[in-house]
Amino acid sequence: MKLRSMIVGGVLAAASIAIATPAHAALITGTANFALGNVLVSQGEIDFNLPLNPNFDATKTYGNFVLGLLNSGVFSAPDLQFGSGAIHHIQDMSGNPADANYVPLNNSVTPNFLQFTNRPTWQFTEAFLQQGQTLLGQPSPFFVEQGIGGTSVTMNLTGLAFDTTTPTLVSAWRLVVSAQYNESFAELQQILATTGFLPNNTWSATLTAAAVPEPATLLTFGLGSMYLARRRRNQKKAQ
Repeated sequence: MKLRSMIVGGVLAAASIAIATPAHAALITGTANFALGNVLVSQGEIDFNLPLNPNFDATKTYGNFVLGLLNSGVFSAPDLQFGSGAIHHIQDMSGNPADANYVPLNNSVTPNFLQFTNRPTWQFTEAFLQQGQTLLGQPSPFFVEQGIGGTSVTMNLTGLAFDTTTPTLVSAWRLVVSAQYNESFAELQQILATTGFLPNNTWSATLTAAAVPEPATLLTFGLGSMYLARRRRNQKKAQ
């Protein structure tokens, strides 16, 4: 509950500094398929590219992505699609607390994790990076599955999204990022141990967003629950 309060508080605070932009106000719901291009993965860093920004970063850096096909909801708008030339941005990630791209495993708050061209009022805050399997003795965000002729690698993130022009319409989102490597899991770990990086490989992602109750609704529900609990206590005392 404390983390949720922090995230909602940060979401509403960000709304107070919104800039004037063309109106696209809407509840952010639907599904979007990403083509992320190459992603350079090391032990402790994920660098979406282009551009390529490996190693320590003093300021936040972002890689580019484009929407693929069969998107729905607000993500199906023509000016967001690949054919429109729109290039969107995703923050690079680091496990180093001193790095500007720091995104810790499990609970976290990372504002502006995703940025959509032509929707500058959209705010996507990452809130949870799921911990996956151990790689070379260190925890990682990756879930690795050995298959025939290769290895599937997946990463899961969740967070909250809203439009700063309608900040009470909050959505919960989930991003599943994945890649298919030709090497076996053992070979990938050997490459990582030898070079410090996995092969620079093409990744893709699926983003889903759905509405969550408005803060006012949550507040009303909370106050109502408190009132009923207090009433029950008073009735027991009277008995």
